[in-house]
Amino acid sequence: MKLLRNHRSEPGNQLLVPFLNLLFLLTAFLLLLTRFVGQPGFAVSLPASPFLAAPEQNPLGVNLTASPVPALFFNDLRMSPEEFGRALREIPAPRRTIVIRADRRVPFELVSEVSGICMQHGFPVILATARE
Repeated sequence: MKLLRNHRSEPGNQLLVPFLNLLFLLTAFLLLLTRFVGQPGFAVSLPASPFLAAPEQNPLGVNLTASPVPALFFNDLRMSPEEFGRALREIPAPRRTIVIRADRRVPFELVSEVSGICMQHGFPVILATARE
């Protein structure tokens, strides 16, 4: 039995339908693209942070060691945190950045206490680390 086609395919339809599809997709893409380009996006305002500091030419250094008893050294003198606070009060008006260098085994409580003392006296703080 020989089957007959009811619909004749025309070569023009095989080119016209993909072309119209492509034209529709390009039109939709351009309409959506102009809508996204016209809007600037989200406005973001960053909070103020006491940890942001400009590059310092002559920073002050604080060393924290983790010998059997953790120790704080400032100006090559061993100090307690209270003595360190008094020493910071005696520094003249042009404030400088303080770089805190701590050994690996220094308790974090000591590092945070020293950085808190520095920030209470108005000094910017940088925590220095070493590469492994």
